[in-house]
Amino acid sequence: MASVHNRYRIILCVLIAGALSLSCSKVNFKHQLSWDAFGYYLYLPALFIYDDPDLSESWVDDTYEKYYVSDTQYQLNTQPDGSRVIKYPAGLAILYTPGFIAGHLYALSNEKHAADGFSPPYAIAVTLWCLLLISAGVFLFFEFLRRLFNSHAAFITTLALLAGTNFLATAYLTPVMPHGLLFLLYVLLLFFTAKAVDANSFRHAAMAAFVFGLIALSRASEIVALVIPLTYGLASGKGLLSRDGMLRKQGALRRWLVLAAIILVMGGIQLVYWKLTAGELIYNSYDNPGEGLDLWSPHLRESLFSFRKGWWLYTPMALLAFVGIFHPALSRRGWRIPLLLFMTLTIWLVSSWTTWWFADSFGQRAYVQSYAVLFMGLAVLIESAQRGQRLLQWAGGSVLVLLIALNLFQTWQFTEGVLPTDRITQAYYNEVFLRTSKPEEAGRLLSVNRQQNGAGAWERRASYRTTLDTNVVISSPPGVEVSEFPYTWIFKSSDRFSDDHAFVVLDWEVQAVAPQEGRFQLVTCAFYKGGAYNWRSNAFNLTEASGSAHFVTPHFRSADDEYRIQLWNPQLTTIDSLRLRIRVLEP
Repeated sequence: MASVHNRYRIILCVLIAGALSLSCSKVNFKHQLSWDAFGYYLYLPALFIYDDPDLSESWVDDTYEKYYVSDTQYQLNTQPDGSRVIKYPAGLAILYTPGFIAGHLYALSNEKHAADGFSPPYAIAVTLWCLLLISAGVFLFFEFLRRLFNSHAAFITTLALLAGTNFLATAYLTPVMPHGLLFLLYVLLLFFTAKAVDANSFRHAAMAAFVFGLIALSRASEIVALVIPLTYGLASGKGLLSRDGMLRKQGALRRWLVLAAIILVMGGIQLVYWKLTAGELIYNSYDNPGEGLDLWSPHLRESLFSFRKGWWLYTPMALLAFVGIFHPALSRRGWRIPLLLFMTLTIWLVSSWTTWWFADSFGQRAYVQSYAVLFMGLAVLIESAQRGQRLLQWAGGSVLVLLIALNLFQTWQFTEGVLPTDRITQAYYNEVFLRTSKPEEAGRLLSVNRQQNGAGAWERRASYRTTLDTNVVISSPPGVEVSEFPYTWIFKSSDRFSDDHAFVVLDWEVQAVAPQEGRFQLVTCAFYKGGAYNWRSNAFNLTEASGSAHFVTPHFRSADDEYRIQLWNPQLTTIDSLRLRIRVLEP
């Protein structure tokens, strides 16, 4: 069996080399430290190059301008005193550190590149380091499975992970993002947990506590990983919390304190940063009212089955693995309870996030790190099928081959732009299914492009129906103080908009103008529990006789959200008479 195991190791290394080759051919290494990754990485140059943890100096703005990090500085929260707090947690910066050091040393020794933390040597070194960690995670995943299952089941499961899921597109095509790196940490957590329980090893329990602390420090929602070490082996009576477990027998209090201290030290890194920059030990860096955890109204159907980003629609291999959780063999090995608890909590949390589609990706990227845990369910099904009748083996093997082939083809479609990164509808999916190129008019079948104010759909507005058409006349009565917001129209989103999106069209006509000129803005904005999000505006001057602006409605966080249309008069200009026409167009 050792020779079989070694043979699979060699084949796996070849497969990993193929994934790395795909990454090198498709990934622009020089631009990896941008968008979300910029926020995770920013701790390193801020602390070790600029000695500016509160980001109060000009180098931050210069970096955005020089390297085109993103359209806005959404990765930062600006404080009243002008200092800024990084929105993202610090855990990934710890994992990036070796790559950062290598890039910094190269930049210092090469005059062609600035040693500023963001020039190509940094981006390339960090990206290569992340790819190395992700590849190590895949290899260790195979080794971990080999402890529980036979070599054939362990290898086929690892092959299914690499070739049959969106792990390839997520981890290897966006390697600096958290998902592939967290996958490695989850594999380590599983390994140390198993060693701690099976060998009754407190040393491995301490290592599991360290890894869990790093996982939680990387993404707060990953705190659900705690159920894995706490519940593994409970069913068989050998878990950490079992009657004879190390956390309940003599000396348990000391062990609890040591493990808690390890986790608190890891979490303390974030708390200290918040205290230094925001002045608070506990700081809500995700302060956008337009998104957050809505735990009592999860988007389960959309997150799992929608054509936009349905996890089990685009990655049916994951559904197969989820079914495997209920196999009796997992219960006998002590893993059913932790797997079931962890995946239930993970699915609930991921689908409870307001923007459940998680921006640009192939399928649902938010579940990718959980594959380290989930795919034990697939391994147990494969091992069980191997022991079954030949017909079952052929049927199971055929299903795996078909799912792998479909995933590889759709991954190729994704890299070539046939499957876009977002906005996919059922009509579009059907149109491009198994196609090698995108039909000329297929773009019309995508959902509305909110990032470009409904471009494309706006050109087809003639087919929309008008659900509101009203006129108001705005003026400044003599002797009355001029208002900054001379007109505001407020209504509840669910009372006005019934479809996926709508266009709010605002036409203005200046009927009489005061002697002085004035600059105004037409503003639309949504409000969730009093907090504003999706602020949009269009400026015009009173010297313009007339004009028009349109706005596509946002994704409302709840049916009770307010939608406001306002005329903003920041210069407090007197208005003799301004007619405003408000229309709502829906598909």
